[in-house]
Amino acid sequence: SVSSVTYALIPNLLGISPDVSKGIVAGRAYDCNGSNLEGLQVVVHDGSNIPEGVVAKYFVDEFPSRTQGYTSEDGLWILMDVPPGTWTVDGYVADGAGGHTKIASTQLNVVANSINISSIYAGISDGVKMPEKCLTACS
Repeated sequence: SVSSVTYALIPNLLGISPDVSKGIVAGRAYDCNGSNLEGLQVVVHDGSNIPEGVVAKYFVDEFPSRTQGYTSEDGLWILMDVPPGTWTVDGYVADGAGGHTKIASTQLNVVANSINISSIYAGISDGVKMPEKCLTACS
């Protein structure tokens, strides 16, 4: 559960006013060993569409950052203004060749005017073949 003070404080620190008809999704990214995952970017979609107006932000040292473009060592991320309903959050990392590779995915039901918590784990529910070492750690 997240208090109403926290619901108001985090967007304020990011310089964003939340749309109360929509929800906030927040979570932490974990690698296959259960450690915080640095370098992940999150995207929300319904299987075919990314909702308009959704803003992804990340934290640094567990504090909201206006400039961080991916998860830092703390693994924390937030998606602002996600419409109510069932959504998928995918996690991507840079592939070293200018692109990105999906390494994690989770589904959640977003409730308006609230922070919805949904952490994401590398190698789980993503359809991506992970190295055996990684899959063993996640099981």
